[in-house]
Amino acid sequence: MRKDVINNIKNVRVSAKAMLITLEIILVIIVLMVIGYFSFNWAFASLVHTRDDVVVPDIMKKDAKAALDILESENLAIKKIGEEYDPNMPHGHIIRQLPPAGTTVREGKIIRVWFSQGSEEVYMPSLLALELRDARFSLRKNHLELGDITNAYSLTYDKGIVISQDPAPDTILHKNATVNLIVAEGTPPDTILIMPEFRQKNLSEATRWASEQELDLIIKEDKGSMFPSGTIISQNPSPDSQIKPGYSVKITVSKRRKKKDEKYHRVHYELSQGRKESQVRVMLVDSFGEQELFSEVKQPGTKVDFTIPYTADGTIRIFVNGILVQEKDLK
Repeated sequence: MRKDVINNIKNVRVSAKAMLITLEIILVIIVLMVIGYFSFNWAFASLVHTRDDVVVPDIMKKDAKAALDILESENLAIKKIGEEYDPNMPHGHIIRQLPPAGTTVREGKIIRVWFSQGSEEVYMPSLLALELRDARFSLRKNHLELGDITNAYSLTYDKGIVISQDPAPDTILHKNATVNLIVAEGTPPDTILIMPEFRQKNLSEATRWASEQELDLIIKEDKGSMFPSGTIISQNPSPDSQIKPGYSVKITVSKRRKKKDEKYHRVHYELSQGRKESQVRVMLVDSFGEQELFSEVKQPGTKVDFTIPYTADGTIRIFVNGILVQEKDLK
């Protein structure tokens, strides 16, 4: 019994000693951690506080190179965050910066910037042959503004129909740009002379009209034209222009000679029935580029029908009010 008691006492002493050693080890680890923590903070603080304070310069409205030069002179860095549309700021210039100018920062600070993409761009739709209210709707739909409206007499368009637009269709514009229109006033009185549409018609029609109106007709021949000989391919003044007495009318007429190896393609399109006129354009696209073959306002239910010669592959495209409605390859 006494021997057991002595053994228990010895075991307790051994356990207490082991516990004491463990506590001493833990204490040493904690002390080392505390020393390491404060040493790191001291070293980091020393490193940071070796950088001087600087005031962020104003780099608004600067391009990338100018902004970089300014920031580098102050030991600051730059980082592009994004781009935004801004109609009042040229493309590639800074419209926002963070931190803002005047802020005090440490050297090496990264200045975040946003660049302008300029004004958002849109395509100018074709408004020709549209009623004025439809033209207004098309402009709003394409984020464009209606500018000046001028009325003019027309032999081709009914009253209230758009006969001209500025800028021209398919022009690339800035968003919210202004578009000016000329709208048909209706048929002119007898005292006002309006230039008819003679393009794609025979020379005899223009000659007869000029004689009736007692106007000089200046004729220029184009031997390189692809239209049959005697076809009018251009005119000055343009259709629906007002002509004053004594004015000279200039036209260009095809004087093309038929080639042995050429083929012929018939361009044919019939407009659907409806209440409105339509602007019809026929384009030829080939290895030489894009060429307008026909451009005229046509009444509902009427036809576009003519023949063109060709010697190489190409594509005929027909547009009605600016919309592609037919495309055929020349073979």
